[in-house]
Amino acid sequence: MNLYNLSILCFGFCSFLLGLLVCLKRNDEIGKRYFWMASFYSGWAIFIAINLNNDISHNLGLFMGRLGNGFAVFIPVTWYHFAITYAGSFQPKRYLLKTLYAISILIACFSFSSWFIPEVKSMVGFKYYSQAGPIYCLFAVLFFTVVPLSFVELYKKMKISSGYERQQLKGLLITSLIGYIGGSPTFLPIFGIPFPQYTLMLLPFYPFMLAYFMIKQKLFDISVLADAIQTARLTALGVIAASINHEIRNPLFVIKSLAETLAERVSDLSADKEEVLAKAKEIADKTIAQSDRILGIIKSFSSYAKRETDKVYEKQCVRVREIVVRILPFVESELSLKKITILQNIPEELEVFADVQSLEEVFINLIVNACQAIKETDKPGEIEIGATTEKDKAIITIRDTGPGLTQDQLKRIFEPFYTTKASGTGLGLYVVKQLVEKNGGRVEVSSKEGLGTTFSLVFPQ
Repeated sequence: MNLYNLSILCFGFCSFLLGLLVCLKRNDEIGKRYFWMASFYSGWAIFIAINLNNDISHNLGLFMGRLGNGFAVFIPVTWYHFAITYAGSFQPKRYLLKTLYAISILIACFSFSSWFIPEVKSMVGFKYYSQAGPIYCLFAVLFFTVVPLSFVELYKKMKISSGYERQQLKGLLITSLIGYIGGSPTFLPIFGIPFPQYTLMLLPFYPFMLAYFMIKQKLFDISVLADAIQTARLTALGVIAASINHEIRNPLFVIKSLAETLAERVSDLSADKEEVLAKAKEIADKTIAQSDRILGIIKSFSSYAKRETDKVYEKQCVRVREIVVRILPFVESELSLKKITILQNIPEELEVFADVQSLEEVFINLIVNACQAIKETDKPGEIEIGATTEKDKAIITIRDTGPGLTQDQLKRIFEPFYTTKASGTGLGLYVVKQLVEKNGGRVEVSSKEGLGTTFSLVFPQ
C-alpha cells in the first residue's frame, strides 16, 4: 500500500459516504442522481486502488483494472445526468441523455474483454497499469466530451443565478473541478504516455471541500428551498383567504335566500301542493349546486394550503388556460379591491409539460406580485396574461401596469429575501423561479420604469 493507493481509497470511501448523506439529506431526483454518481466514483476508486497495488498478482491486477474502469464508464453519463437535473435542464436534454446511457451500457458490455483493456504493464511506478483497447478509446472520447458538457450546464445555471444559489453552484463547480483535475490524468498512462500521477493526491480534497461547502453554503440543503416555499405560500394564503371569504359568501347568501323562499312557500296554506313540491325540488337542486360550489372552493383552498414542499413533480401535458381559470377565484377579491382588470389572451389548446400544482403556485405568486406592484401606483391597473408558441417552446407572459423596475432591481429580482416592497417577504419570485426551473422551464423579466413589468415563462413543448 502506497500514498497513491491511500489517496484513491480515501476519495472512494468518502465520496460514497457523502453521496449517501446527500441522498438522505434531500430525497429527491437531485439527491438520487448525486448518490448514483458518487457510487460509480467510489467503485472506480476502490478497485483502481487495488489495481495499483504492486503487491498483488498479474491476473488480479488485470481483473481489478478492468473492474475499476468498468465502473468509470458510467461516471461521465451519471455526472451529466446529475448536472442537467441540478441545472433544471433535464427535459430538453432527455433524448441526448438516453443516447449517452445506451453508449455507456454498450461499452460496459466489453469491460472484461481485451477490446476494452487487453493487458496491464509497468507504467509510472505501478506494476499493473491498464492499457487501452479500441473500445476503451471510445470511452475516453465519451469522457472528455460529456464531462465538459456537464460543467457547461452547471456554469450556465450559475450565470443566471444570484445570491445564495449562485454561491452554492460556485462551490459545487470548484470542488468538482478539483476532483476531475485529480482523476483525469490517469488516462495518459493507459494510452502509453508516462505522465506521473501526482494529481491523484488532489482526489481526497474533493470530498472534504464538498463537505465544507455543504456546511458553509448549505450545498444540497433542500430545507432552504422548502422553507422559502412554505413562507411564500403562507404570504399568499392571506390574499387567498380574502378571496375565499368573498367567494363563499355569495353562494351562502343564495342558499339562505332559497331556504327562506322554501319556508315561505311551505307555510302558505293557500298554495297549491304540486306547485309547492315542484318549487321545493327546484330550490333543493339549486341548494345542492351552490353547496357543491362552496365545497369545491374549500377543497381547492385546503389542497393549496397543505401541499408538501418536498413533493414529487408529477409532470403531464396541461392546458395553460385551464390552470389560469382555476386559480383566478383565489385572487378575485384582490383584483376587485384594487380595481385591477385582468385580461386573458391564452389559446385554448396551448399545452405545456409541467406539474399542475407548480403552475398554480407560479401563477398565484405572479398575479399577487403584480397586484402589489399596481397598488403602489394608487390608480386602477391592468394585468394581462398571454401565451404564444415559438418553434418548440411555449411562452407565457404576465404583464402588469405597475411602476416598473430599475436596472439594479432587475438584476436582483430573483434573489431570496430581496424585495422592492415595504411589506414584502422577498420570496415569491424566488419560489417562482425555482418551480419553473424544476419543471424544465426558465423565467425571464423585462421592465421599464413607469410602464410596468413583464414576466415570461418559457417551457419546452
